[in-house]
Amino acid sequence: MSGFEWYAVHTHSGQEARAQKALQEKIRNFASAEKFGEILVPAESDFADIGLPLPEPSADRRFHPCFLFIQMNLDIADKGASAEMYRMITGTPHVTGFLGGARPTPLKGKGKFGTSVDPE
Repeated sequence: MSGFEWYAVHTHSGQEARAQKALQEKIRNFASAEKFGEILVPAESDFADIGLPLPEPSADRRFHPCFLFIQMNLDIADKGASAEMYRMITGTPHVTGFLGGARPTPLKGKGKFGTSVDPE
């Protein structure tokens, strides 16, 4: 997905799954739904997929509590569309904002979630 980057979105504590579901529903009804990729609650299984060592695997163990990772094409050059996407995401129930505040910053790195390990 060319142009897609990962962004971290802050959620209310313990409400990551609800925020994910609400956001997925909003995106389905959003005019620019093609600008969105995956929306993930970072869990152990996601990090195991990219080759990071884990102490004791557990499907329910969350990494980065209170965050969702969203893959999207946030075109900063198109200020109208990016502002609309920003308002749609931050207006979602259980979402409190982007990591980076009013200027969402993509996660750095070359792998999934901006980690330094590439998925194999």
